[in-house]
Amino acid sequence: MPFRHAIIMKRIGLALSGGGFRASLYHLGLVRFLRDAGLLSRVTHIASVSGGSIFSAHLVLNWKRYCGTDEEFEEVAAEFLSFVRLNVRSRILRRFPLTFPLRWGRMLLGKSNRKLTRTGLLEHHYEKFLYGDVSLFELPQSPKLHLLTTNLSEGCLCSFSRDGLSMVRRQGGHTFRVDKIHTGLATVPMAVTASSAFPGFFPPLELTGSEVGVSGGEFGKQAYTDGGVYDNLGVRVFRFIERQMLADEELVREDFVDLRGALEALREASVSDADTPLQRLALLLEEAGKSGEDSPLNRFASALEEVLEKPELFDSSGSIIDTILTRLGTVMCHYQFQHEALFAGLKPDDAAAAELLLSSRTGGQSLDAGDQVWLNRHLLETAFRCATGKPCFQRLQSGFDCVMVSDVGRQIKVVKGNSGGLIRTALRASDILMDRVWQLENETFRGAGGFVFARITEVVEPEEDPTAPHPEIQRQAANIRTDLDHFTPLEISSLVRHGYCVARKICRSRPDVFGESLPDTPPWEPIPERRPVTDEARENANPVTPDRAPTEATNESRELQGSANRRVWSSFFDRRDWVTFVYVPILVPIVLLLPYLSLQYYKRMVRLNTLTLSFAQGSPDLARLGNLLDEGAQKPWTGVKVEETQDITVPDLHGYKILSDSRITDLRSWQPGEVGKADSRIYTYRRLLVMKLPENTDQHFFRERLILTGAEGQVRFPPQALEAKVQRAPLDEQGHYRWDAVFDFSKVPSGKPMELMVEVQSPGLFLYGSNAATGMTFAIEAQTSELLQWVLMPKGREYNKYRYIYYQRDHPETAKEGVFTTEYLAKDSTLLAFKILALEPGYDHEISWEYR
Repeated sequence: MPFRHAIIMKRIGLALSGGGFRASLYHLGLVRFLRDAGLLSRVTHIASVSGGSIFSAHLVLNWKRYCGTDEEFEEVAAEFLSFVRLNVRSRILRRFPLTFPLRWGRMLLGKSNRKLTRTGLLEHHYEKFLYGDVSLFELPQSPKLHLLTTNLSEGCLCSFSRDGLSMVRRQGGHTFRVDKIHTGLATVPMAVTASSAFPGFFPPLELTGSEVGVSGGEFGKQAYTDGGVYDNLGVRVFRFIERQMLADEELVREDFVDLRGALEALREASVSDADTPLQRLALLLEEAGKSGEDSPLNRFASALEEVLEKPELFDSSGSIIDTILTRLGTVMCHYQFQHEALFAGLKPDDAAAAELLLSSRTGGQSLDAGDQVWLNRHLLETAFRCATGKPCFQRLQSGFDCVMVSDVGRQIKVVKGNSGGLIRTALRASDILMDRVWQLENETFRGAGGFVFARITEVVEPEEDPTAPHPEIQRQAANIRTDLDHFTPLEISSLVRHGYCVARKICRSRPDVFGESLPDTPPWEPIPERRPVTDEARENANPVTPDRAPTEATNESRELQGSANRRVWSSFFDRRDWVTFVYVPILVPIVLLLPYLSLQYYKRMVRLNTLTLSFAQGSPDLARLGNLLDEGAQKPWTGVKVEETQDITVPDLHGYKILSDSRITDLRSWQPGEVGKADSRIYTYRRLLVMKLPENTDQHFFRERLILTGAEGQVRFPPQALEAKVQRAPLDEQGHYRWDAVFDFSKVPSGKPMELMVEVQSPGLFLYGSNAATGMTFAIEAQTSELLQWVLMPKGREYNKYRYIYYQRDHPETAKEGVFTTEYLAKDSTLLAFKILALEPGYDHEISWEYR
């Protein structure tokens, strides 16, 4: 039976983030803990996105069973898990090609093909295997469910709920308006499809007014896609419903810090001569009490007079206090205190309340019930604080005690090279989009009060919870793919148990919200045949010997590591699905034709290779790189004469713009152990495309800083249009120099790009590191649109991983992690190549890498 909670909590909001079945299963574990802790019944509102919506709709439709006995929970959870094991995405992928003949026929007859699209097939699976044909108005009143989706037609956030469709439309002044449309015929499968149709694989869900029971003029044809495109956490909608909750919920004693003290302060203000907002409120109540009009203000005044005359009523449990609170709530919803002069002069501490107060008085903005009661709360709070120096209300911003956010998002993993294929590329694009939205929402609500985050990336250590899965299993579970394909028993168990333990950890961290008496039993195991084994039992069963086999935790972690990869074609065929056998007559000819197709593909690759070589010949950088690879390491040569100078100032290059900066650093004649040796030799090639700006009228020499840092080095210039010379200036007595290549732009018209090329042979003094790792630093002294860098690794060495940081010159403490705009990665890892865009002057950039 659920664990009984010691502290009565009125309202908990639950936000279930997106993330495919990974999210659904993690949320299931979190909900199971809330149920065991006696907290689930306190949830009054649920907002969900994508994978969160798949589970939340099933949760709300079966609310009594999820909150019921252990047997009822096991039964209803098993129904949901059977859907997770169904491999929905592959079933849709198999069926979609077979719908084309039907689609053409229905198109000729002028009928809709919505149910025959991939999104329509997803809706069909929801209806047939999970929810049934249930309309939104059949959802229970509590908890109130908000299924979030993104409206592509208007570019706004939408929410399907029991009351219909809410559209959050942007207004001027960075404000929003929530418009509600009654959609009597919209179904739960339809709404969940709109919320979980992740872009790339599923096209937008297109709905017409007739399909949702709305007249065409009011609704029209609207397109919906995954709610994660707008808000992948499901938290933003709470900002739009929390004010309305204050209007919908009745006031109770617990809403006040000190109800008796608040009413006493009001009584004292009524007999005071001071002209204060509380004295004005008392006067309004007195006038209302004398009038015969039956108004909210009059009814509140009469009830307040009775309890002030009989203070003993404060300590009774009679209905008079409840009557006062009910009537005060009605007054706060309908009376416009902002139009009272004394209240209008108040300055609420909350900036949003102050802005709403100003706009409602001067801008003519009419307030709905939610905004009115929210503003009145802030006005009365300010009035009571001014009069008593103490707060009045427990909650000002929201009707929730807290909102628990089950966050299944994580930083997107790096994919080297091409993602490959139409489906993989589309899914990868969707991942990037969702990741960016997740980052923005986290940044917005991370520090917001009232939100408690239960993140899948949270690791519960054994010291915190000895019953939790092994930490490595938790880390690997957080990497499981976000998809709607078949999930294995291990994947299901790991995600559910991890969600359970993270929920317990987060609740323990907030005893002020969730109480101190929480269940400490092992996490719920959703797979009956799988039972968690303690670390002690594992160690005893697998003693440490030279021939020791991997532990169960190790095996499971390795298996979960592979779960991070999407299985597109490996799960396409399933002998349990009859549609698989329809493709047999199609596959046999393909297998027979495979040798012929392979030969044609080879011929095509030969033609593409010829085209690539032609392109390289037209690109000076690629041509030079190709020559270096063909010629091998450069032999020593003698450069141009070096001009000595004492000018060590950083040149002012604001009159120039570098359109592109291409660099090739050849380390093949150098070894990492030679870092800092003056007799080591490195070849660099650099090509700049520089344009003199129109405002540059007096700076005719462009100084390009070279990579050389010591006294020795050779510099030469390939044939080019501009004359150039080399200058060297000592920096200190330790033998450090600044080297510059100086180009004469005196005869170059502004706006004309000029190509500048320089070759350098230098010692490896500008490199740092050890035999295991190497790094180099380069400075940016002019605005640079694009920088391309190729680094040829030392002979016989390959890089393993690399790091890129940048910081303000001479201030390494300002360092930030950088990200390459594009990475060109050779398969043998002997060539590190990347592109960086929009580099600002005044920064030093460091690239470092480790060797295998």
